Amino acid sequence: MDFIFAFMLLFGFSVLLFSISMTLTVTEVLQYMTFSSARVYAVADKDEQTSKERALLKFKSLQASPVIAPLLKNNWFEILNEPLIGGPFPYYESNPIRDSYYGVVLGYKAKILDKNLPFLGATNQSGEDTAFTTEVNAFLGKEPSLTDCMILNRSRWTWLKEEANYIIPQINQENIKEYTIIADNGC
Repeated sequence: MDFIFAFMLLFGFSVLLFSISMTLTVTEVLQYMTFSSARVYAVADKDEQTSKERALLKFKSLQASPVIAPLLKNNWFEILNEPLIGGPFPYYESNPIRDSYYGVVLGYKAKILDKNLPFLGATNQSGEDTAFTTEVNAFLGKEPSLTDCMILNRSRWTWLKEEANYIIPQINQENIKEYTIIADNGC
């Protein structure tokens, strides 16, 4: 009898440790997927929408890869929604001028942790469906898009044409046509 009790207790702990190990592994995989997508989004592109589309494409390609797909299709883990791509995310900001968070937010649920183990009991005492859900975030600094750079350069050029006589006396209405807007890769 003691042997059966010890075996059942050991079995329960083994299942619990396996569940935690798999959850940590899948969380790390999802973190890689969100970081990789955020990295694609953070790179300067033609415009904001193109950056979001490319980041979502990257996420979906990783999700469908033959290495990652089996982890997410075995009913142990569930991605709750499409990844939220963009920013700034206001619920993560303390100072909106300084702390602008751009990137990818992904919600998921670890169903594998919702167990009722012999002699140990249920891991989800409340019975709520939202137990074992969390978000995986990847935030990076966002590079300006081509559209952002062109708007900035136009406003600089307008300022130079209208007020540069005060700061740069060599620029006047006669020789202003000799100057050309040159956008470098950092605006």
